[in-house]
Amino acid sequence: MHDRQAALRKKRHIWPREYDENEAPIFGGKNDGEVLAFREKELRLGMKRLLEYARMVRGKQIQDALDWVDSMAQMRSECIIKILKKAMQECVEKHNMDLARLYVFDAQPQRGYVVKSIKMHARAKFGVNKSPRHMFMLRVREMPLEEYFHRLYIYNKIPRSLSSDMRLALHEGRVNPQVAKEWAPYLCANSRIKHRRELKWLDSTRQFDYYEARSEWIQKYKANLLRGSTEAREARGLPPLVAE
Repeated sequence: MHDRQAALRKKRHIWPREYDENEAPIFGGKNDGEVLAFREKELRLGMKRLLEYARMVRGKQIQDALDWVDSMAQMRSECIIKILKKAMQECVEKHNMDLARLYVFDAQPQRGYVVKSIKMHARAKFGVNKSPRHMFMLRVREMPLEEYFHRLYIYNKIPRSLSSDMRLALHEGRVNPQVAKEWAPYLCANSRIKHRRELKWLDSTRQFDYYEARSEWIQKYKANLLRGSTEAREARGLPPLVAE
């Protein structure tokens, strides 16, 4: 079963037929993405519970991780929501990172100390109550554009928050219906399957140039980011940014 799953994952990839040394690598290049660490102390949760939260958020896009934890609607998950929101705010406002490319690189619970207190039980008996004060470490990485292109456009691992926002924008009519053709690789499972089949067919017939498609995709992505920042500046009465 594991071999079959590995074969299916391998089949979803499409690689360049001839690697170009002048092009940036897909994974593990010099610019492998900046990693920032955040830690929350004195959490009143046990190590077993913190380990469950770490497994839940590890490897996910940070907005998806926040939605997963928030959807549990539990008071004990407030500390995890707090550190996720803190990481998002600091990465965007202080380090000027792209929120869409922020992924939870690693999440680990760390053992702290235990606070002992005396608690009264039934029949006038007393006992020692132990309350944990552990820590939670979160490492966030901004994924490079080359790896982000491969993950979204080739491998089709779309964050749920991104696809749901696209479907909602189309449903509410906030974008042109013709945009659905450009958003087809990201909208739903059926459109993503069709997109992967088209890519496989283009690659098998030698019509797909990986580096050319990546360059066009990155240029459009940067143009959309510049347009979003320009519209935000114009709404505040500031002059628009000039592309470098």
